[in-house]
Parts: sequence; structure tokens; C-alpha cells
Amino acid sequence: MKKEKSPYILFRCDASSTVGLGHLMRCLAIADELSTAYNLQSGFALREDQLGAALVREFDYPVFLAEGCERFDYRDWLTQLTQDTEARALVLDIRDGLPDEALEDLRQQGLLLGG
Repeated sequence: MKKEKSPYILFRCDASSTVGLGHLMRCLAIADELSTAYNLQSGFALREDQLGAALVREFDYPVFLAEGCERFDYRDWLTQLTQDTEARALVLDIRDGLPDEALEDLRQQGLLLGG
């Protein structure tokens, strides 16, 4: 019998000397609780954020960076990440201009959004 893969939660947040670590630490705490209490897998989508990426890796979660994109398209990046990871939910702890249309697109794909 094939074991069913546990649901995947994608977190979108950042940490930097400007933003601080609060957003990321909060999301890491939630990811830890979801893993421990509900056996859910999590990953973190960060934008060009080496400080945050290093911290997430210390907690042993996958990191998906949007660095090196000459023409960055926020909507396409998140859509592709949620599809690639087969995420069932996206947790947003950001204030960086994610277009409302992108959120609506993700909702229409059946993704649960939280923030």
C-alpha cells in the first residue's frame, strides 16, 4: 500500500536587517507546530534574502529563493512554486506589494490562503 504524502504548506515571508526577523520567526514557529501536531510539511518562499534563507535552513525547512530574476514576476513565481510543491495552503506574512490579482488566481486554483 502506497503511503499518502502529507499536505504541504508554503510560507511567504522575509527577514533582513531592514525588516527584522519577527515575520520569519513567527512563520517558523507555525511551521514547527504544524509539523509536530499535524505531520504537515512546510517550505519557505523568500525574495533575495540570504539572512532569512540561512535561518530557515537551520530549522531544516526547504527554501525557495526568487533571486537572480532579471524580470521578476511575483504572480508567476508564487504560482509556479505552489504548483511545484503541490502546496495546499499559502501563509503570507508580507508587506511587499503582492498584487491582489495574484491572490485571486491562487484562490481559484484551490489554494487555501492565510496571513
